[in-house]
Amino acid sequence: KQGKLDWAGGDFSPLPLDAIPDLKKKYPMHSMPYGGTRYCALNLNAFPFNNLALRKAFAIATNRKKLIDFVGLTEDEVATNVIASVFRQNQIKSLFPDGDKKLAQSYLQTALKELQMKPEDLKITLKYENSSLSHQLAQVLQQQWQETLGITVSLEESELKTLVNSFKKRDFQMGLIYWMVHYNSPMDILDRYRAKDQMKNYPGWENKEFTRLLDLYFVEPKESEGNALLAKAEEIFINEMPAIPLYHFSSPYLCNPNLKNLHTTPTGDVFFTKAYLEKPKQ
Repeated sequence: KQGKLDWAGGDFSPLPLDAIPDLKKKYPMHSMPYGGTRYCALNLNAFPFNNLALRKAFAIATNRKKLIDFVGLTEDEVATNVIASVFRQNQIKSLFPDGDKKLAQSYLQTALKELQMKPEDLKITLKYENSSLSHQLAQVLQQQWQETLGITVSLEESELKTLVNSFKKRDFQMGLIYWMVHYNSPMDILDRYRAKDQMKNYPGWENKEFTRLLDLYFVEPKESEGNALLAKAEEIFINEMPAIPLYHFSSPYLCNPNLKNLHTTPTGDVFFTKAYLEKPKQ
């Protein structure tokens, strides 16, 4: 307000989520996308998400746009894929429909026939971290699945450490969690699912063709060919849906309009190395 700050936001000075709507009214709000995704992990080694049709029913019944709008994450990107647009030269690629009720119900009918069950017979619990945002997300998801699929999902809240331990032990049916990249490549995400015993492969999913494509990527000298391999691997992942992507993260920030040549990265880094303050016009 006093003009003493030229930049605020990102990971090292995050803006409070509840303050963002008011800040938007007063200042030009910017957003930097980065390589993180909120998703629902599904336990493929236990009933009922060992059924592919049921996994797809839940994924397609989820309306990500409404989910993002409801909790005020308006700059985040709908995730109907695994790899965010920040890794695709900002091109958005959708691999399945968002919130398609008819298609979701069709997959549900297939699943119920295979399981020989009725919607009311399914007992499913969604585990999530005890934070305000996670609680809001879980409630919206619960409502959407009830309205579209007629399935009542119970909610179970716990501390993050307890939640992650239950994922590692595969003591869950479905769980709300997120991944964050540590280096500037979508391989950091896909490589977690190379084998079912990988530490962060919470669903316990494995696919030989998927693993083969990742191995080829490491020895492919051409960037374009390597990206094509990762795209094929991503399609295999989505086709088998071991996890339900919800939205890709972005980080809001405020910036002095005279601050030029600032750079951000998909890992959330902010570089002021070549930044400078332009003298305001008289």
